[in-house]
Amino acid sequence: MAEQDTPVTAVSERPPVPAEVPVLPLRDTVLFPNSFMPLAVASESSVALIDAAIAGDKQIGVFTQRTATDEDPGQDGLFPTGTLAHIHKMFKLPDGSLRLIVQGMSRIGMDRVTQSTPFLRAQVHEVLDVISDPDSVETDALVRNIRANLQQIVQLSPVLSEDLASVVANITDPAG
Repeated sequence: MAEQDTPVTAVSERPPVPAEVPVLPLRDTVLFPNSFMPLAVASESSVALIDAAIAGDKQIGVFTQRTATDEDPGQDGLFPTGTLAHIHKMFKLPDGSLRLIVQGMSRIGMDRVTQSTPFLRAQVHEVLDVISDPDSVETDALVRNIRANLQQIVQLSPVLSEDLASVVANITDPAG
């Protein structure tokens, strides 16, 4: 099994959103900015997409499919908002499929598909979080409520680490 590795990128070191990215459709999964996710890639077009991304800047756009059973979704088969992702690790398996570790970098919107074969490519733009008044009483109350709920989830869950509760307690940005 071959492995390729890249260093972890800090949120403050976020690269600019390119004008065009290869697009990896996801089934029943959403990748959020600032999070890591393992992915399995087996289709010929997706393997070609990942190979091209690894040879380039290791950035891809991930967009969730509207219908998980769609084998070849185009622009209309994908939700219009996705995530710019950086490929940190790639494992090639003997059957030709790939296992990836990706990091969500920033939220992106799809403007238009520019290529459909051998894999999707699309023009994209960054979608910024808009919080009308981050210092408002309402925003502060919502953040405190979310923190309390997440801490309760951590306490009730046998599989979540107690460290997660302290991470949640230290979040200061309402956009997360």
